[in-house]
Amino acid sequence: MKTHERAMLRRFVLYNDADAFSALSERYAGLVYRVCWRVLRDEHSAADATQEAFLQLARHAHGIHGSLGSWLHRVATGKAIDILRKDKRHKRLLEAHRALGAVPLVNRFHRDHEGAQPPGTSPAQILNRADAVAPLSESSPRKHHGTCDPS
Repeated sequence: MKTHERAMLRRFVLYNDADAFSALSERYAGLVYRVCWRVLRDEHSAADATQEAFLQLARHAHGIHGSLGSWLHRVATGKAIDILRKDKRHKRLLEAHRALGAVPLVNRFHRDHEGAQPPGTSPAQILNRADAVAPLSESSPRKHHGTCDPS
């Protein structure tokens, strides 16, 4: 690790210096994003993995003793692989549900209740609820908390 980077990392670890962390993040954002994109081949997922890698840096900066670039490369690769695994697991679950003839919950609601409104949300029901709420009048007792002067 270069002396300047080591000093910035040290400032972040010792003093929680946001400027030092920002400088390190800017310096390595491209590297981390490229690593994530090479694994995921998706811009949004790569951006998520990049963010997770920098969160890991913020949490574990005190434990970095070698090259920061190498550490970030390893962490970014791991975060991207985690996202791949999660996505594959999610796809397998959806395929299993479809194979069993199950319909995802959101689709099931729309299929079963096409054009329906959730209970209590028709305009008449909303107006009836609004009428049932008594307006606060000057004669209503008021409770005051704290040191605020009620007058």
